Order: sequence, then structure tokens, then C-alpha cells
Amino acid sequence: MAGMLSSVLGVQQRIPIFVPLVFIGWGLMLAYVNRGAFKDPDGALRRMAQVRANSRTVRLLGGSGDPAREYEQLRRGRWMYPVVAVVYSVIVLWMLVVAIRQL
Repeated sequence: MAGMLSSVLGVQQRIPIFVPLVFIGWGLMLAYVNRGAFKDPDGALRRMAQVRANSRTVRLLGGSGDPAREYEQLRRGRWMYPVVAVVYSVIVLWMLVVAIRQL
């Protein structure tokens, strides 16, 4: 795939080994910081809704200011979190494979 993409674009891809390692570290740090959300996802959504309801910036951007409405908005969009995590992991693994093949 990488060879085909480089021939189509006319550029050579070079991914240093430290790049995927930095992204792996970033993902692990985010997982560690949000470890409470893994244990109690509903409680984490309620805490985020409370913070969003009290945020002036969110209100300026069209937020309701009501914790119950903010919670419902977050609950409807909760399917995005695992999708983003899987896509991020696939991209980082692809970069790692490309970087290792270049060694």
C-alpha cells in the first residue's frame, strides 16, 4: 500500500521510528488521564456535562447551559469515542509497520 501510494503521489515516504513511538506514548497518556471514564463511563459523561453546562465558551457556541441537556448530547455522541480510538490505533500501527520496514 505504501509503495503504491508513493508511486501515485510521486513522493517517497519516510517515517522515523520515533514518530509512532511518540503517538503511542500520547495515546497511553490519554488513556491514563481518562482511566476513570473506563471504570464509570456514565459518571464521566455526567461530569463532562456539568463542566460543559458551566462553561461560558460552550454557551457562546450554542450550548444550553443545562446539565441534563448537555448530558443527553454527550450520550448521543458516545459511539464516537471507541471509533476514534480504533482509527487512531490503526493509523499508529500502520506508521509503526512502515517505520520498522524502513530500518
